Amino acid sequence: MDGRADTIEKQVLGPLFNPLEMANTSTAQFVNKVRLASYWHDIQKQLNIKKTDDDSVIIDIVVRAISSYERSQEFARFSSKYDSWLQGKAQLSFMESKGFRVFERADKGNCAACHTLKKKNKNDKPLFTDFTYDNIGVPANSSNPYYKIPKKYNPQGQKYIDYGLGKSPRMKSGKFLGMFKVPSLRNIELTAPYMHNGVFSTLKEVVEFYNSRDLESKWGKPEVPYNVNHNELGDLKLTELDIDALVAFMKTLTDGYENEK
Repeated sequence: MDGRADTIEKQVLGPLFNPLEMANTSTAQFVNKVRLASYWHDIQKQLNIKKTDDDSVIIDIVVRAISSYERSQEFARFSSKYDSWLQGKAQLSFMESKGFRVFERADKGNCAACHTLKKKNKNDKPLFTDFTYDNIGVPANSSNPYYKIPKKYNPQGQKYIDYGLGKSPRMKSGKFLGMFKVPSLRNIELTAPYMHNGVFSTLKEVVEFYNSRDLESKWGKPEVPYNVNHNELGDLKLTELDIDALVAFMKTLTDGYENEK
């Protein structure tokens, strides 16, 4: 989400050795965990791996295996109610249909401006992201681990700040501070907590934040006060019914609907 990797392989590799994500402190520690796993013997046989192979071989195998799975049809099933509806095999309920209208309309949720339904090719499945980066003014999550932040980037003295795309050494301009990639909404019902720092626990809370961020002090100040998007969210003027309907529509993006029929 923060633009630190430009390939799936690089993205897979990052969390493996980030102590804040998977708690591995060295390559040796990680490789030892893999060698002790119940599936390791089968992998050795299938790939003809020798006990004398060095750690880099093991790491490469893990990265390639995870990357291959993430590219597979099992990982991206496109078997949601929304997909069945697109094919004319399912009907959306009143609330789901209303939520879809709120999602699309520029004078309502305007969600489709970033979580786009556009397709490059006729047979593509909508991914609900335009792959751009944005700072939507997410507040800090006080339960995250604390670490020191350079004072020049932290004038308000907050204990935890994630600068997203702006912390990448490739980004020299301050205009990227606080920006994170627009995520796909597919299976969003299953991926709580929400936002890059996990500050929100429910989908309804997320929509309420989008709706009233600029109106209600309860949301707190943005974690990164620079570059906040004030044009597309913060005061959407959605009703309680609109909010509930939007959540209902997003739940139609959960895979497995076809198997439940």
